Amino acid sequence: MSKKAFLEQNQKEGESYAGIVLGINGEPDFHVFAIKPSNPDKTYTWEQAKAYAASVGGELPEKRWASLLPMNAENCKGQTGWHWTATQDSGDTDYAWVQNFNHGSQGDYRKSYEGRARAVRRDLIIQ
Repeated sequence: MSKKAFLEQNQKEGESYAGIVLGINGEPDFHVFAIKPSNPDKTYTWEQAKAYAASVGGELPEKRWASLLPMNAENCKGQTGWHWTATQDSGDTDYAWVQNFNHGSQGDYRKSYEGRARAVRRDLIIQ
């Protein structure tokens, strides 16, 4: 199947394709689609960001694959600032990981910090 045919069949209106994530520990591989936000500059605490993502039919990306968004997803290119991931800091649960859309770095911030949110949708690759 060509990329064009794949996107026509799988990409929903307002989404941008970000890439394939390989599953780990026996989890399935999946495609990632970035959901276009109505207000990309709105900021949220971590809990608010998770609720926002769920309200638009998605979830926050995990730290391991959040970097795909500013690199590959057309509706993420040109966005700036820190965006929440779903990944909590393993050493301190008051913190969660963020993805910088300006230059691609990652860091962790207190969950009470207000950062941007980008919801994603996963499409499992069944083999």
